[in-house]
Parts: sequence; structure tokens; C-alpha cells
Amino acid sequence: MARRSDLVDLYKDVLGSTPATLVKTGHQVTAAQLSALIGEYAQAPSGEIGTHRDPFEIWPLVSHHTHGSRGLFGTNSRSLLPRTLTMLLIHDGLVVADPLQDVLRDWTEGHRDKALRRLQRTTEELAQVEGLLTHGVLRLTQMRPALQDTSRAVVLEAFGLTPEMRVFTNFAEAAVALPDLPASFDQRYVAEARELFGRFGLPFPAGEDSKAASERVKALAAAVIEVTWQVAVAANDPGCDIAVRGRLEQHLAEAIIATGLNADLASGRHFSRLALGEVPNLDAASLSVADALAIRRGDAFEAFRSSLRVGLDRLDADTSSGRQDYLAIASFEEAMRDSAVRLREQVSRASFKDTVISGGISAAIGAVPGFAGLTVDPALGATAGAATSLTALVVQWLYGRRRPSGSRVAERYLAMLAGGSRMTD
Repeated sequence: MARRSDLVDLYKDVLGSTPATLVKTGHQVTAAQLSALIGEYAQAPSGEIGTHRDPFEIWPLVSHHTHGSRGLFGTNSRSLLPRTLTMLLIHDGLVVADPLQDVLRDWTEGHRDKALRRLQRTTEELAQVEGLLTHGVLRLTQMRPALQDTSRAVVLEAFGLTPEMRVFTNFAEAAVALPDLPASFDQRYVAEARELFGRFGLPFPAGEDSKAASERVKALAAAVIEVTWQVAVAANDPGCDIAVRGRLEQHLAEAIIATGLNADLASGRHFSRLALGEVPNLDAASLSVADALAIRRGDAFEAFRSSLRVGLDRLDADTSSGRQDYLAIASFEEAMRDSAVRLREQVSRASFKDTVISGGISAAIGAVPGFAGLTVDPALGATAGAATSLTALVVQWLYGRRRPSGSRVAERYLAMLAGGSRMTD
């Protein structure tokens, strides 16, 4: 069976039209079309993993998880395109969880009506980003490793968890029962939530009641689910980079990477998270796909991304030479601010200047120029049985993108897709 590059080809082959054409004509996908599409989709090989990507490019990985609007598809159709365009103007491209996997799951579980409704919504969402898919700046991944899969289970084990994540289900069940229990159980619940957060090296504010504590535990569980998926997929796909949205996820990602590397690799290396400063904010709601592609092809954005890569290389050299971290970071941030100013000036003079609005969007990116001493709570330490597997997984993630010569491993990145609230909020 021929390999398809993306879902647009699949729609054309099976339904005779692209998603955008179907939506434009007001076509509602029928049950027969659903059956044909899913039948073909389930048998067709997935697109190639993005090993051909430039090793210096940054392609954040966006999941299918809907908690906290982590995903693009299936969350908010009205914000789908603006969010996608904004991220594409900062990064070289995006790798997003394939939304047809959710349709396939509904179909396989026998929920045919639900699958049909989801397919219709997915078709409408794919129509919005069809141009980005065909131009290759948005790539879909079908990887959905389950919690029980080795690539995720070893990360969970390093956190002291099993794939059942029983500690979190216990908290959820206890929260339901609390209204019928004496007040002393409410206090005990909060105390145990505080202890759980302490095991992860996370702060827990004073004065919380059980309801607030329950919400915090839910958020932590969602962050664990997201980070384990990110690490598992990025380790097996060198064409994407770990990407997180909030401080909880950032903390967990940094901790697991440090834990995995500290198991085998030499000390004296470090993981740094760096603020890039302000990137010109575009009113993405009024920006078309064609405009965004034109902007990305322009010299202004190419120069900015080039400055970013040069800045990270210089930062790598500075830290390796023993220059004090705060000076290296300050130099990097200054270079990024200068580059952003030039970008803003060039964009404002372009034909799409009406899309430029005052202010900026904060972009943060964690570079991995090297690793030294990120402190990890002992409770996060991998067990002897998991250490080798976890280290292999993290090293696979780190070494997944090599320089063209193959003589040196290029940096991988942890990208902040949106500013997260403080962990104590």
C-alpha cells in the first residue's frame, strides 16, 4: 500500500476531496464515508518520522491531551488556527498528535455515532490548517504510547509511579467521599496532598482546603501524563522536541531528564531554561495561512530563527568555557532582544503591517547545551531496575538529532508553548 504524506492525501484518496473543500461545500461526512476512511486509515502506513529535518530546527511536539488546552485539535476550534499560526511564527514547525487517532479509537470501541461526530469536527479543524499540512510546516504523529508501554512506564517508575497511577486515583476517590466523612479527614487529605507534592519537589501553599488540594492533585496528574507522553514520543521521533505549557510540566520534564542523565553520564553538565524576551506579537486572529507562510518565507523571520540558533551555539560555547552562567544568559537574552527589535521593525514595514499589534508574546525555550547538577528530590530517583531504561530513553531523546557530519550531537530543546502560572498559585 502506498505511503501517504498526510491526512490531506487520505481524504482525497478516500473521499475525493480535501477537508477544506468538504467544509467549503457544506458537506457532512456520512456513516459510509466514515467506515471507508477509517478502514483505509487503520491499514495505511503512517508518514515517515521526521529524521530529515534540519538538526538545528525547533519543532515542538503538541499532544492530544485536552486538559488545560494542551492540545490543538479537539479543544477550541475557534482558537485552533490563531494558536497554530502564532507558534509557527516562533518555531520552525510543529508536530501535532494526529486527530484521526481519536476517531479510530471511538470506532474501535464501537461508538460509531460518536466517531462520526468527531470525524466531522476533525474535518472542520483540518480544513483550517490544510495549507500548513501541505506546505510541510505542520506534521502529524500517530504515536500514542500507552501508560503501560515501556517508553512511558520507565518514566513513571522514576517518579515512583506505576502505569495505573494509583496514588492519583486514590486521591480522586477520596475527594468524592470527603463530604460524608468527619472534618478531620479533610485535614488529613490536605496533609497527604502536601506530602505528595513534596515527593515531587514541588511547593504546596499553606491554607488550602481539600477542594483546592484535589484540584492541585488533578493538575499534577495531568502534568505527569503529558510529560511521560512527550518524553516517550520525542525519544522515538528525532523530528520533534519536547514542549510543555506550564511550570508543573517544566519541572517534571527537567527533573526526569536530569534523573535519566545522572544515572550514567558524567557530572559537570547542566540543563538551562532561558527566556527569549519578547517576540513581536501578531494579531493571529486576522492572519491567514497564506500570510503566515509568506511571513515565514521572508528574510525577517529567517533572520530571527538564525539569530536564535547562533545565540544558542554561543551560549553553549560560553558555558563550556567556564563563563559564569548569569553572564552567559544575560548575553544570550540581549542578543535575542536585539534580534526581536529588528524583526518587529521589518515586520511593521511589510504589507501585512496591519496584523502587528502593540506588545509581545513571551516565548521561552529550554536549551540543552549540556547538563550539570539540576537537583532532583531523592523521591524521584529511578530504581535500579529502571535506571538503565530511563537513561537509555533520555539519551535517545537527546541524541535523536545529529549534526549533518555526524561528528557531534546537536542540541535538543524543551520549548515553552505558553506562559504557565506559578506553581504556588
